[in-house]
Amino acid sequence: MSVNLDNPITDFSGCHDGILLEFSKLKALPKLLGQLDTFEEAQETAAELRQFFEKVVKPHHDDEEYELFQSVRESLKKHPESAMLARGYIARLIEEHRYLEKCWKNIDKTLKKITKGKTTELDIPALTQFAEDYLAHAEFEEAYFLPLAEDILSDSDKAKLGLSLHIRHLEYPNQTYI
Repeated sequence: MSVNLDNPITDFSGCHDGILLEFSKLKALPKLLGQLDTFEEAQETAAELRQFFEKVVKPHHDDEEYELFQSVRESLKKHPESAMLARGYIARLIEEHRYLEKCWKNIDKTLKKITKGKTTELDIPALTQFAEDYLAHAEFEEAYFLPLAEDILSDSDKAKLGLSLHIRHLEYPNQTYI
């Protein structure tokens, strides 16, 4: 992950676009499964979606909860007038993260079967609901929380957040000791 050190808030916004684009593949999955000549493509798509959730979506939620939300909480001392609103938004977003992750577990069970070449029925209403719920989550965050965070965080708070995110995503080589 490349972090905008000057204003990492824009990275969170941009990440939502990529997540929503990737989840649009969920909508194509039933059609791919319904045709013999596209089953292999369905397997690849299912595997990609599973990996995407683990490598991008879950870490994105963690970045928000452990870095962004914490930065906003710390800045509320300087903005007591926004404290109740910000804390309410944060509580809602964390609750939505847990809900979306729980929904994903059910979807992931089916995707795992598909990646192994097993035929299975997709719960199309659950896939659709998940996609709609994630879209609503991202829209709320974009429309309400991120603008509030932009206002609350000072330039130095944003720089600190950017650096913290950058360090969080550094890849260190494996060290072995004898």
